[in-house]
Amino acid sequence: MIARRLLGVLLASTVAGCRSSAPAASAHGANLILISIDTLRSDRLPAYGYTEVATPHLDALAADAVTFERAYSHYPMTLPSHASIFTGLLPPAHGVRDNKGYVLADEQVTLAERLRDAGYHTAGVVSSMVIDRRSGIAQGFEEFDDPQQDAGRQDSRVFRQRPGSRALAIAEAWLDRAPKHRPLFLFVHLFEPHTPREAPEPFASRYPDAYDAEVAWVDSLVGEFLASLERRGLYDPALIVLLSDHGEGLGDHVEREHGLTLYREALQVPLFLKLPRQQRAGERIRTPAGLIDVAPTVLALLGVDHDGLPGAALLAQAPPEDRPLYAETYFTRYQYGWSELKSVIAADAHYIEAPRPELFDLRRDPQETHNLLPGKTPPPALRQALSGVQEGRRTTRDVSREEIEQLAALGYVGGAGEKPLGDRPDPKDHIAEVMEMWDLIWKLGSDDTLEPERRIAEILRKQDLRPEPISRNVATNMLEGGQPQAASEVMAPFAESEDPRSQVLLGEIAAAQGRLPEAEARFRRALPGDDTGRAAMGLGIAALSRGQARAAGPWLERALAADDRLAAAWNALGVVRAQSGDTQGAIEAWRKAVASDSSLGDAWFNLALALEARGDRGGAVQALERYAPLAKGRDRARAEALLARLRG
Repeated sequence: MIARRLLGVLLASTVAGCRSSAPAASAHGANLILISIDTLRSDRLPAYGYTEVATPHLDALAADAVTFERAYSHYPMTLPSHASIFTGLLPPAHGVRDNKGYVLADEQVTLAERLRDAGYHTAGVVSSMVIDRRSGIAQGFEEFDDPQQDAGRQDSRVFRQRPGSRALAIAEAWLDRAPKHRPLFLFVHLFEPHTPREAPEPFASRYPDAYDAEVAWVDSLVGEFLASLERRGLYDPALIVLLSDHGEGLGDHVEREHGLTLYREALQVPLFLKLPRQQRAGERIRTPAGLIDVAPTVLALLGVDHDGLPGAALLAQAPPEDRPLYAETYFTRYQYGWSELKSVIAADAHYIEAPRPELFDLRRDPQETHNLLPGKTPPPALRQALSGVQEGRRTTRDVSREEIEQLAALGYVGGAGEKPLGDRPDPKDHIAEVMEMWDLIWKLGSDDTLEPERRIAEILRKQDLRPEPISRNVATNMLEGGQPQAASEVMAPFAESEDPRSQVLLGEIAAAQGRLPEAEARFRRALPGDDTGRAAMGLGIAALSRGQARAAGPWLERALAADDRLAAAWNALGVVRAQSGDTQGAIEAWRKAVASDSSLGDAWFNLALALEARGDRGGAVQALERYAPLAKGRDRARAEALLARLRG
């Protein structure tokens, strides 16, 4: 109750000031299907006036549904927004204030829980790890399927996700086996058109804009799903809600993605409610709505109790035109050390509270290009609404190493520290550099000049950010690119880190700079928590460097037991075996080394020498031909001379 009371000023008019709306609508006992399309701006759909993309299936749904022309998210990120959709509460009340490290607490009552308790059979299928079962979104769902259950490795630079086609296939399979004697609640989450945008053909060729291409793609997926509902006889009698959790910047105010601003393009989302038997089909409602209205609206339609929810039951009661709708982002504060942002929309006014606040007239200036401040005083009601929303609660959870790595690669930098209130910069002053950094993250390891790595390091220093995972990626590439000093400078802030991955990398940097005692100390420090084998490999290679082949062998075997893809460990083990007289074992180790990493020149050269010594001139020539392009300077000249001799 405390969490709800802090919303009193903001939402006082939500229920008390409502008036009846006609005609009435009912969906008592109907199946509910809720489709959430991640990152979908309403103004990029034909149903909202956009003309550059064709979405025939969403258009058809809109024709059957009630369309809310001005629906707004309360947080421009996936997890906090879905928490609001399911609880009917604003972020300060439900406590989910970012994607990273937050969880919807068990004490919160969700839409799925209310419907399950009312006799519904509930199932959820999601397409991103952001709202997998660890997020708390799964509570109330009797069956819940998320990408963590999919096999296979994925690019670490993206959230673990699945294509919409996969999610919808799982949803359809559930519909086929769901009990027929109970009403159903099915939630389906599609990640398109979220980045990375990789629409298949024919959409990729049809639309030069990658966002439009993904919108067209997801439209086709939704169309196939709705057609499957029709084939099963489930479409007409169902209550179907289609919405998005938030919008996308697309460069309108510099930001190309979301989370860093609260401009209209980040908040305004599509919202379609198709009633059973297409009641009120084609109706369009201009009164502003918030995503916290979704839960009370569907519960009222289904005849399920929704007492205590602060949002409006939109089709039973029309909220006042000037009802204030709150939004926030703390992503800017938690990840970058900038100020948080809060905003309120009431009728056509949009006030954004920031170190340099902004006020826009959405009717005259829908693109929000002309800030009316400081020439015009914000309406007192808007400032009063924001003052009524206090800091609120925060419900956090521990984040695994794997999650941290994936989130860091998507801009979840962290490491900014908590700055005093007056010292937090205005996000809009720094978005351009962060956008540049997000782009450069995708280029890490792709440029031999290491320019992306150097520029990221420069941006991090300028922003006074110390994100350990990103710093490790940058330093690793610098080390592999032959710049151990630059790598050392990037990792200097983490010299005492408790993360074994950082200690291993610091050890590898020290070894490359000839500081062998320090390298060994760091490898030993990392050893208890290292599950990659790299600490043991480092100790083995260090022992070999000291001429202690007998001591090196067990360390290298231990490393390969942890990960048999460690090419450098196989190469070093080949040297150990060769020194012990086991030529065949050495050759096998070097073959495994180059099989794991064909760019490991030392292994090719060692293999060539061993094959020549065994009398296999053809094999030695093949190995040298692979080595020569990798070698430089004198090493390359030596390889070419040896090749000429063997060929002659």
